[in-house]
Amino acid sequence: CTLNCAHCIEALPYVQTRRTESIESIIHFARKVSEACEFLYRFSITGGEPLLLRDFSSLIDELLLVPNIGFFYIYTTGTVIPDKALCKKLAHPRLAVNISDYGENVPKKLQDNFHHFLQSMRTHGVCYSVLPNKVWFDLGRFEDLRLSESAKRESFSKCSFTNCMTISGHT
Repeated sequence: CTLNCAHCIEALPYVQTRRTESIESIIHFARKVSEACEFLYRFSITGGEPLLLRDFSSLIDELLLVPNIGFFYIYTTGTVIPDKALCKKLAHPRLAVNISDYGENVPKKLQDNFHHFLQSMRTHGVCYSVLPNKVWFDLGRFEDLRLSESAKRESFSKCSFTNCMTISGHT
């Protein structure tokens, strides 16, 4: 994720089983789901920040070839501005981009990126929705807790927000 949430970014050293899904494993999973049902209306791609996947463009190409799936929803922070070629792909009629708006809770540079991202979506005719985030809050930094190394690991293992890092795209 590009938002550098103090809690999660500080916690990364304490994640025991951090993994990044490969493009191949995501495609394999989509095919497996497709084979298991007659028709899947929607397949969502989330992160982390999916636009940070090295070969996100190829992922889109491959997913669009998977049968029995109607639409692909991509959830992004809108802070990683895709190049023109990717914007053209995102305009595909089976793709919808959902953009989480964290507003003033992120640094100015990321707010600026967000506005440029929206402009790119409009310019290229991408179907998108802005999702206002009404629950953003900063949980603080682990060093503020003044815990030992083992206590930090234990604290993170009990965190209710660790699910946001189960499947993520890192460069």
